[in-house]
Amino acid sequence: MITPREDEPRIEYLARVLHAFIKENGIAAECTVDYDETTCDGYCLAQDFINELNINLEGE
Repeated sequence: MITPREDEPRIEYLARVLHAFIKENGIAAECTVDYDETTCDGYCLAQDFINELNINLEGE
């Protein structure tokens, strides 16, 4: 189970939950979206989202 870290903003917590959901469900590679002049699958999109928020996923 993913749990919030101490003093973690809810947006960061939910971003970590979303990232784990996409990674664990395997559907991400089958779906793509075009943005930022590239085609990205769910894994790429989840990672881009995490990177944009500067969230540390170590230990996840």
